[in-house]
Amino acid sequence: MLLVLLPLVALGIVGWLSLERDQATVERHARDKTSAAATRWLRLLAEVPDGEPAPDEADVLDVRWDSEGVLLQPSPAPEVPMPATWLENLPGDVRDALESARSARFAGRWSEVEQAVGRFADATNLPPELHAVLAWIRWEEPPSQGRSPADAAAAWELAQKAGRAGWQVESGLPLAPLIALRLLQSNAITPPVDLSEGWLRTWVIDQPSVLSGALLAAWKAREPTRATNLAREFQRDARARAMASSLSGILAARSAGSPAVFHGWPESSTQRWWVRIESGTNGHRARALAASRVEERLRAAIQRAGDPGWADGMAAVIDVAGSKVTAGLAPVGPEFPEPGSPGEVVSTEGSVRWGNTDADRIPFRLRVALVDPDRLFVAQRRQRLLFAGLLAGAMSVAGIGLWQTHRAFERQQRLAEVRSNFVSAVSHELRAPLASMRLLAEGMVQGRVEEPAKRREYAAFLLQETRRLAGLVENVLDASRIDQGRKRYEFAPLDLVRLVQESVRIPAPLAEDRGVRIEVRMKVQPGTSAGEVVGDALALQQALLNLLDNALKHAPRGSVVEVELERDAACELPVRLSVRDHGPGIPREEQGRIFEPFYRLGGELRRETTGVGLGLALVRHAVEAHGGRVSVVSQPGQGAIFRMEWPRTPPGFYPEPDAPEPAA
Repeated sequence: MLLVLLPLVALGIVGWLSLERDQATVERHARDKTSAAATRWLRLLAEVPDGEPAPDEADVLDVRWDSEGVLLQPSPAPEVPMPATWLENLPGDVRDALESARSARFAGRWSEVEQAVGRFADATNLPPELHAVLAWIRWEEPPSQGRSPADAAAAWELAQKAGRAGWQVESGLPLAPLIALRLLQSNAITPPVDLSEGWLRTWVIDQPSVLSGALLAAWKAREPTRATNLAREFQRDARARAMASSLSGILAARSAGSPAVFHGWPESSTQRWWVRIESGTNGHRARALAASRVEERLRAAIQRAGDPGWADGMAAVIDVAGSKVTAGLAPVGPEFPEPGSPGEVVSTEGSVRWGNTDADRIPFRLRVALVDPDRLFVAQRRQRLLFAGLLAGAMSVAGIGLWQTHRAFERQQRLAEVRSNFVSAVSHELRAPLASMRLLAEGMVQGRVEEPAKRREYAAFLLQETRRLAGLVENVLDASRIDQGRKRYEFAPLDLVRLVQESVRIPAPLAEDRGVRIEVRMKVQPGTSAGEVVGDALALQQALLNLLDNALKHAPRGSVVEVELERDAACELPVRLSVRDHGPGIPREEQGRIFEPFYRLGGELRRETTGVGLGLALVRHAVEAHGGRVSVVSQPGQGAIFRMEWPRTPPGFYPEPDAPEPAA
């Protein structure tokens, strides 16, 4: 066996090593090709074509701080107004009068408002902010005959003056946008005052406050066309201020030794932005681009650069500040290798321009990795499978040959063992009756038996031993015919009841000699003819006799051997013939082997019963030839039941045309 297997194993090892070396060469060529393609592709991505449109202003944010981190652009807007400082320096009676005027104004008691305002109208030692606030409170008093254009112009002039001076009301709200908001919301102004867009821009963009949104909305309701650009700029500044707030932590963490340029994706409550922060001696500047525009620029550049020319099985991702972007690239799954892993082929830096200057670039890291080895090594895998198939075929043929050789060797061993057991058993079975016959014959020849009764007894013994020898020889001949495939059965209609009754008479003398009684029981369903079946009468009789002989060998003296015949047309196998004894029983582990030829319980030298182990094997062959089955039910100490079952008509039996059909 080793002489056959060792050359095949050596061939497999050498072939496998050769295929592995070829695969390593293919992978090296693929890596070199991919690295060269990545260098060329990055150069194409960095090129800026003529006429490349700049991103929309709504998708770009520009934020500036001074060196101390104070926001310069866009203008900061206080979220919560603080009480005006001039209010703290007012005398107590003036502050009470102002509070009374405010309370009367909200309650609609305009006479009280007029009295409170009139007390300090001519006072020169009070802050100008107070005079402006009192004038505005007085102006808000509803006139009896409506507002005139002169009144609106006076209010607008007061707003301009308050705007230049930066005056605030008591709560800290700027007075100028408050007046402008009232003028825009008032429907009593006829004709409407022509508010200056420059002043509105100052109060909404340059000097934003909590009133900026409401002021812009009121002006947009009155002048939607003129307010469009200002509204867009206001929204952009609001996003920029939110961006500045989210970047405050990054600015605070940057020290003198930090890199001059920072790229990242800061958290934002509105949308995701890519941010470039450049720090210098004059402060910090952040340029932010919407994430959707980042992918758009990358996609346009990738489409413009064309097919990168990776080797088969390669895939790429673009890492923008730690975020994977696959815009325009073939999709990759979650199995993409981590940076620095063996599967990574290329890891290099590149950039794509998105603005009007060279500083407006999106830096990224291009990573190419082998994600589908099956595509790269498809040819090698095909060769490997072919070689493995050839090797497996050779190994299979060798294995089958070795298995057949081993099987033939074991068969010869079993055959030698069976032959030895058979010779031993047959010799033992032949020796006993021959010795008995010789002694009986010598006694009769030498005249030692003269009484007629004794002579008849000797003759009966001789006849019994002759039949025993004949049965043994017949069983051996039947086993030989079965083994050579020459055993034939003659099927014909027969009376099974009569066959059973005649068969049990044959071993009756032996049963009587051993003190065992044979009982026959017939169980037939109504409307069923018990005896009329089709089969080989001699084979069925021999099978029954073998079962009876086996039962008589094991039945204890004084017991009963029961023979039972059943017919039930509703069953799959309607004919059932059983033989039951009350002997020692058969162990469960032996019940599957007792129907094998020459198999007997125990060793050849310590068996208590006669026989060569062919009876049950012949029973099984005869019953299966009739399309049936034989089974045993037994437990140690409780005897055994051997049951033969077969159909009324064997499969393949066709009666002669002139023969009468057997009764059902």
